[in-house]
Amino acid sequence: GADTSPAPSPRISHRNPLPALAAPRERESRENYILTMSTSLPQFEIGIIGGSGLYKMDDLTNKTEIKVKTPFGDPSDAYIGGEIEGVKVVFLARHARGHKFLPHELPFQANIYGMKLLGVKYIFSCSAVGSLQEKHKPMDMVVI
Repeated sequence: GADTSPAPSPRISHRNPLPALAAPRERESRENYILTMSTSLPQFEIGIIGGSGLYKMDDLTNKTEIKVKTPFGDPSDAYIGGEIEGVKVVFLARHARGHKFLPHELPFQANIYGMKLLGVKYIFSCSAVGSLQEKHKPMDMVVI
């Protein structure tokens, strides 16, 4: 007769995306890392993460390129700091200049951690994604 036993279920890995943030000792270490790093880095109030097609911000004045190291590795690109109408703003091209990263390759943890190192309080993230809802048409902006 044929084998009627159930097929083995696929092995699923439930990986915590921020494993080191779970343990208090490691969390304290990261907070010290942020404090140490942020005292030597320029600080900004607003962070903007550009999506596909948004690789630079022409409105930024007094631009400076900033490279940071994070416990999660390198961010997708250098941060570009500057000002917009007197407000300190830092910009990051999510996929890197020249679109070097596919969506599943993005170092999202490093990108956000780098923003934190730069003192960012508010992040605006732009994405060029579609919708299956007819009420959202091309060129519409959705704020979440």
